[in-house]
Amino acid sequence: MGGGEKPTLMLEAEGEKVAIALDTESSPRILLAVLERLPLAVDLHCAKLAGDQILWPTTVVMPLEGARSINDLPDAPFIYYPDRQFLEIIYAPIQDEEADVVYLGEASGHVDALQRLGEKVQAGQGNRVIRGRLSVGGDGAWVEDFRRRVHAMAPDPRYVDRPGVDALGHFGRSVREAAEAMADAPPAEIMTMMRRRGIMLPAGPLLNAQGETRKLHEALWALRERASAAGDKPLHSAIAVDDFVADAAAVLLRTAEDKLANFYGLHDAGGFAGRIADHFEETSEDARTMLDEVIVWVGRLDGWLDACIPWQAVNAAVERASDALVGDGG
Repeated sequence: MGGGEKPTLMLEAEGEKVAIALDTESSPRILLAVLERLPLAVDLHCAKLAGDQILWPTTVVMPLEGARSINDLPDAPFIYYPDRQFLEIIYAPIQDEEADVVYLGEASGHVDALQRLGEKVQAGQGNRVIRGRLSVGGDGAWVEDFRRRVHAMAPDPRYVDRPGVDALGHFGRSVREAAEAMADAPPAEIMTMMRRRGIMLPAGPLLNAQGETRKLHEALWALRERASAAGDKPLHSAIAVDDFVADAAAVLLRTAEDKLANFYGLHDAGGFAGRIADHFEETSEDARTMLDEVIVWVGRLDGWLDACIPWQAVNAAVERASDALVGDGG
């Protein structure tokens, strides 16, 4: 990037500032998509499987670019995880997990701030919404040069960003708007669910609903990957691939509609999933473009359900119960 200002981002939350030194070479197309969305308010989450991570959802929907193993990264890496559309900072060794991710840079400067923020996120999640702000560090003079460099690269259809809202059809716009309505606050019906009291309420519906949306989110991404691979084969026409996407997405969404609305009390979310399924059953036109919009909508819904779960307290309760159930293994 020349000898000028070093490309950096700044994550600010909970009174902490974490500087992120960017790698502009490894995954330039995805990095540019991230930059085009800044500055951005983000809701921070803790990891449930991999260990000490801070993560937040993004509306970037792109596959791996310059894939790296999550276990083969520098200290404190800043990554994009395409399967769930998360941006993440890892601040301790990974637990038992293997995944390919997109390396975008690493936390720099005083990493104690990163550790403190991570601990606050782990302790606070489920008790309050933890908000932060992600922005370009310094004056950002390097961004325009970087943008020109990426735009001059050979086109690659795998890394085309989601279209502007005006390029979407009527129903596609409604899905985009539904996701954007969840950008800053959870749907009201999630808060209504959290106020329910009774046998295993609200924990039963909350935990099961989040499991439902997480699996739906992952399944829709797997469908996107399968469709992309099929689209690369010369004997598969675009129409045939869109028909496949529409049929499979409709089945997944119809199942989620039933569970969300009839089991977990999320009638609005379930009803909207059903209307999306109706759309896919009626037409496969632009199904792959629509799929990206649906992936973002499901991801935002899942993110807010996840934000309501006090994972640290849940894990502590399961640890105590497991000690009584199976002992300490000694």
